[in-house]
Amino acid sequence: MQWRMRAQLSPQGELHLVRLDDGGAVDDAPASAWGPVDHLVGAVAGCFAKSCQMVQHALGEPASAVEAHVVARKAEAKPSRVGTVSIHYAIGVASADKAARIAKDAKRICTVTNSLNCEFELVN
Repeated sequence: MQWRMRAQLSPQGELHLVRLDDGGAVDDAPASAWGPVDHLVGAVAGCFAKSCQMVQHALGEPASAVEAHVVARKAEAKPSRVGTVSIHYAIGVASADKAARIAKDAKRICTVTNSLNCEFELVN
């Protein structure tokens, strides 16, 4: 089982979260229809995106748009929990190396990802 969410954060800090279906298309169900794990995965996506902008600010750079596609997979062994999370990101910066550095630092300071006991993968 897996859950998919996308966070889009504007340079002005406006956050938009959407649930994605298994093919990656937007699932138009309202947030009130999301399950608890959908909200958890949305929190990962949103917190990671906001953390990216916090890192940009700390580096003295202007905030840019950030997009994070998060795929969480259920652990195969008990206890029942999320086992792995992949964060596919796009950060509006000049180079892939700089985006990777920002993403790594964002993952390090992200309150939500730091609260979860699972494996994480960052994908640019």
